[in-house]
Amino acid sequence: MKSFQEQIKARKNLKKVVENQPEIAIIKPKPETPEIKETNPKTITRETETPLNDEKFPFIILAKNTSENFEKLESELILNYGADFELYLATPVSAKEGEEELYVLNISSGKENPNEFARELLAIEGILHAEYDSEIYLNMEVNDENHFKSFESSDPAKGFNNEKDFLELYSKTSKYVKGKTESEYRQWNWKAVNYSGGVKDIIDNTIKIVQFDTGYSHHPKNYACFNLMDDYDFVDNDDNSREDENNKLISLADYGHGARTGSIIIGNQFSEAEGNGNWGFLQQNGIKLIPYRVAKDVLLIGRQSELAKAVDAAIAADAKVITTSMGLPPTMTTYNLAKKVYEKGIIWCCAAGNEVREVVAPAVHPGTIAVAASNPDDMEWKGSSRGKTVDITAPGMHVYVPKFLKEKSGLFRYGMAYGHGTSYATPHVSSAAVLWLHKNRQKLSAYHGYQIVEAFRTSLRNSARTKHSLPNNFGAGILDIDQLLKSEVPEIKSLENAYKNEDISKVAMGFRTVGESLKMLWNGIMRGIRKTITSEESLQAEGYEMSDHAKRMLEENTAFNKSSLENMADKDQSLEMFNQIRQKVI
Repeated sequence: MKSFQEQIKARKNLKKVVENQPEIAIIKPKPETPEIKETNPKTITRETETPLNDEKFPFIILAKNTSENFEKLESELILNYGADFELYLATPVSAKEGEEELYVLNISSGKENPNEFARELLAIEGILHAEYDSEIYLNMEVNDENHFKSFESSDPAKGFNNEKDFLELYSKTSKYVKGKTESEYRQWNWKAVNYSGGVKDIIDNTIKIVQFDTGYSHHPKNYACFNLMDDYDFVDNDDNSREDENNKLISLADYGHGARTGSIIIGNQFSEAEGNGNWGFLQQNGIKLIPYRVAKDVLLIGRQSELAKAVDAAIAADAKVITTSMGLPPTMTTYNLAKKVYEKGIIWCCAAGNEVREVVAPAVHPGTIAVAASNPDDMEWKGSSRGKTVDITAPGMHVYVPKFLKEKSGLFRYGMAYGHGTSYATPHVSSAAVLWLHKNRQKLSAYHGYQIVEAFRTSLRNSARTKHSLPNNFGAGILDIDQLLKSEVPEIKSLENAYKNEDISKVAMGFRTVGESLKMLWNGIMRGIRKTITSEESLQAEGYEMSDHAKRMLEENTAFNKSSLENMADKDQSLEMFNQIRQKVI
């Protein structure tokens, strides 16, 4: 356990990671003319007396990280747009000199559509990719597979998370439920991944695991289980990662995503919450999950730049495992961040995705571990994404997790319920990664960077349980933790870098060609699903239209027509177009 002095030092170190990174939100120019500021060698902020517009917009660009190239970019921007902009590295701590890195550019687009302006930035020599860093809807909370009736079956009145319905579904078919006691079937997911709880060592802070999610929330199941000395909120840029229950986009029925997914890793065995029976795989090992709040709520990620900050902080904090139960469309940003984490030897376990069939980002990228979801019958969860990029499957349907349950009076109480989603499958694999790293810590001391990730991926696949009823596109099989811990770590010479044949220029070209189309289609799909479930009128389309280039890409690569723009909420039609475009970059 950390001493108080060590905790204070850790908090100071985390603050250093983020203190030199400017805010990503829209920036209003000041009326006066300030002096040139230089916050660090890679960050220059200049403002002029005559701003182009009343607001600046955030863009993400990909460019080579050299002083010479940075100066060229700065000069070209001044020449074309004046000196009123901010340009800085998105991941300054982990950026490598001479490598292609992500930069954040805050600048006015004048009267131009920001998406069109991003296309214009590509004309500047040295910029490999540019995108407007707009808000993106998330693939986190899921819904009843019966016509999207409810978020993640959150509402007890709808019955799908009711234990009576759970027993009716599985008491005759599932070996994890049939004839079992209440405490046994509520913990069916442990049996499904074949973990006996045999690793009782106190691992504590020797292996840090970071959660990228909506932050933590107070629920008895997780009391004293989160590491609240090393947490951070990258949305509000402060050191309190608590989820905002007052956010107008969410209701308490959807509140607590980080608490639910986190409980599978570190949840208490017993609590004051109504209904015990399941607990965290790493609870007995003294692990405390470090929550990084990277999303406003279960619906939106404000900026990808905030995700980049979190990646940088996790690297600086020497995290060994990252668990991410959310999904976005693949972008150049998620591609770059996945590769960065991979090269640092951090095992990044990611949810494959919910209700969109195709694997989402970051899971779809080569450097991550993509996790699909199964049910208590060892069959597929119908809502799980699937495909050749899935590595493994774990329990994700009817997993017993903490919830905030609404009563008829309108009040909420602490309870437990059965939830669905690859969000819940992922923490099983993240927990297994920590146990695997601890068990093999001596041999792995000779492994570096990507070799650690590939050694885990190989061991994970080789030890997977193949006796199941899953389709072929659910990875190597179902996670088997005991077999994983018994398996031999593969030799270094047998491991291959997943990016060994990468052509970054070709990758960037793919994203710069269709990246905007992907994001706009994705947001249309997610808005359609959310509105169907919640009837939230606040889920409106972004105020900036798709650029002419993006429309042309849709026309050339899909069955898109002008009326399609009016039918973006048609899930099936939009998904078909999305997956056709997605093939251009994956």
